[in-house]
Amino acid sequence: MTVCSSEEIIDEFELLTRDARRVQQDTLRKILELNCDAEYLNRFNLGRRTDSKSFKSCIPLCVHSDIESYIQRIADGEGSLVLTGKSITRGEATLTHPGAQAPG
Repeated sequence: MTVCSSEEIIDEFELLTRDARRVQQDTLRKILELNCDAEYLNRFNLGRRTDSKSFKSCIPLCVHSDIESYIQRIADGEGSLVLTGKSITRGEATLTHPGAQAPG
């Protein structure tokens, strides 16, 4: 096991986060490229734009209830590109929102 000093840890953290804005923009671009055909994104006329400015101006903030009908369609086995650029063929239950109940 390697033991690092506090200074080494801080230096590594600073190196990894030095260009956080670019990393976040690149991550968003990749997500939008992979999911540009998703029904949910097309609903807001984002088209094939992958820049953060277009994303911010087209896609509103949402809560679970805003996408619940999409999630239900996927859970019901709909194979179309509802929320992602690829059909979801497998899902797992999680308890990540208020009021969630374990299956059973």
